[in-house]
Amino acid sequence: IGFGPALAWSAGPEHDVRVTLSGTWSVSDRRRVRLLGALGERRPVGLQLRAAYEYEPNRRYFGIGNDTRESQLSYFLLAGTTAEGTLRLGLSPVRQLRINGGYSRMRPGRSATATPRLEEVFAPGNTPFERQASHTLGLGVSGDLAALDRARDPSSGLHGRVDLRRAMGVSRNDPDYDRWRLEGRAYLPVFAQRRVIAMRVVYTGVDPHGTTASAIPFYQLAQSEGAEQFAGFRSERFRDRQLLLGRIEYRWEILFRLSAIALYELGEVAAHTGEFRLRSAHRSYGGGLRVGLSETRTLRCELAKSVEGLRLIAALRGDF
Repeated sequence: IGFGPALAWSAGPEHDVRVTLSGTWSVSDRRRVRLLGALGERRPVGLQLRAAYEYEPNRRYFGIGNDTRESQLSYFLLAGTTAEGTLRLGLSPVRQLRINGGYSRMRPGRSATATPRLEEVFAPGNTPFERQASHTLGLGVSGDLAALDRARDPSSGLHGRVDLRRAMGVSRNDPDYDRWRLEGRAYLPVFAQRRVIAMRVVYTGVDPHGTTASAIPFYQLAQSEGAEQFAGFRSERFRDRQLLLGRIEYRWEILFRLSAIALYELGEVAAHTGEFRLRSAHRSYGGGLRVGLSETRTLRCELAKSVEGLRLIAALRGDF
């Protein structure tokens, strides 16, 4: 949880030019500064600009692979600077094409606020790019295509998402890789719109190429965090070149936009597609509450159980 100021400025006949500058600082010394700019927000064609600096001294690392142990928990520092521009085609967020280009600089380091540190748990040389920064230029295309009865709280329909990007190292020591993310969602009403079965499958990963085909920085691997966090496990618990996540949940609207949910989830990481096995998947089940705030934002509070215990997750910026 972080605290800090935010400044916003808008202009134009329909306020379709907007700039937002925000910064946060947390008690664990995480620092974030973000600049967002949008042109043509309410038009079919728009331009978005984003720049950010993030300093995170307590990132978690358990090793690479699907069988890492919880006892291998360690911490490292990751400082990142990113800048990206996006040409948006389409006004609706669920029927939209986006063309992206940007720059990224990621620098790992020694954690100063959390222990045990990465280098105290893992032997030198076992972690790719353990002390090596990476600088990349990126190009990509992403999009959404959906047929839903309602955009904010759908009760029936399908929604597909794709995000394809190529990262090119600035120098010969920087990695070259492709990153992809595919997601499918389906909604089925149970005799009424207020009772819904919602399903979600995510397949994401990185594919190295060029002279650095044997090494991807450990902080650029697909990992279980954010929208891909495994419900009953710590954030950043698993990472590898590929990640597969499936979830099914039952939603029951109990008051206005507030719904009670019951969930069951399977998640797994692997180095290659052929290595995914159902018996190796990490299972979670539980329940919670969901509030649909807009077409692109939800508020969730979930309590899920796995073999590693109970986890309470509050997601303030989700979209499922």
